[in-house]
Amino acid sequence: MKINKIEYNKLECKEPFISNKNPKILILGTVPSDASIGESNFYYSGSNNSFWKIISALFNESIPLSIEDKKALLKKYDISLWDVYKKVDRQKNFSVDKKMKNKVPNDEILTIFNPEYIFCNGKEAQEVFKKLYPDVTSIQLLSSSNATRKWKLPITKFYGWEKIKDCYK
Repeated sequence: MKINKIEYNKLECKEPFISNKNPKILILGTVPSDASIGESNFYYSGSNNSFWKIISALFNESIPLSIEDKKALLKKYDISLWDVYKKVDRQKNFSVDKKMKNKVPNDEILTIFNPEYIFCNGKEAQEVFKKLYPDVTSIQLLSSSNATRKWKLPITKFYGWEKIKDCYK
């Protein structure tokens, strides 16, 4: 009988994208997807991740295609990005949080940033952030990841994300 050995990739948190050290908005994910680590090497680069579609829709902007355009959009609205895990082992060929082990939380988030508002992209990001910083207010958003299969269209995710736009009123 052949036993399939599950292989894991060791992943480390990317450098944060910093619009400034005191951003209006800080959005925290869990850990970069394989697509974000690979050739593009920038946040939310998976073709099925709805992040850029949602952010663009919130502000009536065109969907950015290049890394430079993505950075410019984030800077325009003073949004910074980072992850709640410093290191994880994730099952090869799966960019799904449930396929992770040996998770090391990123306890440097608030030493780098002093944001006005903190949003967590998905349930696990929120749970980890609250364990690290139980007295700091953060808002959980529906995950923009394609791994969140229960949402059929990206627009259904948009409604929870409108809280970001409310910060600019």
